[in-house]
Amino acid sequence: MIEVSNVTYDYPTKAGIVHALRGVDLKLEGGKLYAITGRSGSGKTTLLSLMAGLDTPTSGTVFVNGVDLAKTDQDRFRREQVGMIFQAYYLLPQLTAAENILLSYEIGKKKEKPDVNALLRAVGLTSFHGKKRSTQLSGGEQQRVAIARAIAADAPILLADEPTGNLDNENSRNIIAILKRLAHEKGKCVVVVTHSEEIAGEADVRYHMSDGRIEARD
Repeated sequence: MIEVSNVTYDYPTKAGIVHALRGVDLKLEGGKLYAITGRSGSGKTTLLSLMAGLDTPTSGTVFVNGVDLAKTDQDRFRREQVGMIFQAYYLLPQLTAAENILLSYEIGKKKEKPDVNALLRAVGLTSFHGKKRSTQLSGGEQQRVAIARAIAADAPILLADEPTGNLDNENSRNIIAILKRLAHEKGKCVVVVTHSEEIAGEADVRYHMSDGRIEARD
């Protein structure tokens, strides 16, 4: 489903050029949960952003279903093909939690409207939380709303950047169980960037990054 071919990504700083990715090669299939681990600054989030079409490689190619992502309508790709869980949540403060969840469905123009209350329950929240604005929720609650929003998109690719970073152990396990079901039962390609060894251990395939390179696969 996703192929990353000899991808590099550089960006300028006052101290000089940073080589965030250095010739990364990767193949990801539907029906599997992938974990990408590594220290901060190893290139994990940059790689995720390129796969989401949020940026373009300095060199190399990201293919999705055999098509060069750089040559597609990337706005449409993100709208129709990708559910994204950001580390910083990116909930709209003027909307309620339920409205934030429905936003991905409305943007993606899906035919079947998701059951918002069922999505809230799936991530350990209630309809009461759904009526609150995101600014009225705790960090952990906002994170769970962001996860529910990504699931509501019902996209074939789900990319998650530290999706359980602000959650307790029980809720973290619940979220990973949901992501595994989406991969195994719905055939989605689910990619999780994480520092958690417990989460990485639940993945079907685990990649470790260091200094902008894929160092190992388990």
